[in-house]
Amino acid sequence: MKRETALIGALVAVVLASALVLVLVPGAVDDPSDQTGPERAGHLRIVDVPIRVDTVSRQTATLTVDASLEHRGAETENVSVLFRAVDSDRGVVEAERRVDLGTIEGARETSATTNLTVERQGAYRIEVIVYADGRRLPHASGSREIEGIGSLQPTYAESPIEFHRFDRREESLPTISYSIAEAGGGSVTLDLSTYLTNGGTQPAGDLTLVLLARQADSNVVADRTTVSIGQVRPGRTISADATLSVPDDYNYFLVGLLLRDDVIVDTTRSAANLDPEKTVAEVDETTAESDFDAGDFESSNGDSPEGPERTPEATGDGGPGFGVGVALVALLTIGALAARRHRH
Repeated sequence: MKRETALIGALVAVVLASALVLVLVPGAVDDPSDQTGPERAGHLRIVDVPIRVDTVSRQTATLTVDASLEHRGAETENVSVLFRAVDSDRGVVEAERRVDLGTIEGARETSATTNLTVERQGAYRIEVIVYADGRRLPHASGSREIEGIGSLQPTYAESPIEFHRFDRREESLPTISYSIAEAGGGSVTLDLSTYLTNGGTQPAGDLTLVLLARQADSNVVADRTTVSIGQVRPGRTISADATLSVPDDYNYFLVGLLLRDDVIVDTTRSAANLDPEKTVAEVDETTAESDFDAGDFESSNGDSPEGPERTPEATGDGGPGFGVGVALVALLTIGALAARRHRH
């Protein structure tokens, strides 16, 4: 009984003390719904880092990096994002830029974007590091690897116009077709025709088309010409025609080069078989040994066939010059035979 009486007395004392605190200290017990307390610290993390190619020059490529950030909790002050492009092979920082975002508050997503210019070769690791008040946030960083920078085509060399490649149903049609316009005196005049298609959505042009004939076995350029290409409407195909004069009884590769501002934007090649005893395909294949005579390809004015370019209007002037070449070869042969007989 004494023990029970003591416990009851202690309990009464605790209740009286609690009541006294409530009376003397207002607000000692508040409604939990009125409590705000310290707000949870702000938290930032990287959601995504998309990278796209902006511009490409002959030596450099400019990459646009966009870092998407997710924010939670209390506001985060003095936020900045550091972007770095690190050479994957050497570990050297090639480009670096910082973007200031200021104060971020609330539950939302934001982004930071910048451009990094690197050399147009090799592979790079793009690093994104987030700072707040000058401190690096350990859980707000990331990186991405990009390769094949050297294979990017320079912006100035891009053109929606290209040689028309016929599909499988039309595979018998070459990209450069030819017909014999004239033959005689050891030479053949070829009328060439090729098709150019604008696959873009805007008119394009101001291109130069170079057509040349290379002898199949020796790779000697027998003749060449240039054609100016004007504006081509989007989705349209035009025909470009030219004339070349070459020695007969040889096989040739007809090569087309499409240039814009002295930069090759597209190439093609077809075969022209003028030798009745053997043929060549559009690749370097022949069906018999070649009896190549360099004299047949000597220019009458001493210039190489790969010399000054000739426009289509000038292709009829000055043939490859067969007479002088043949005469020189004959004289050298007769002289060699005479010297041999004299020694014997």
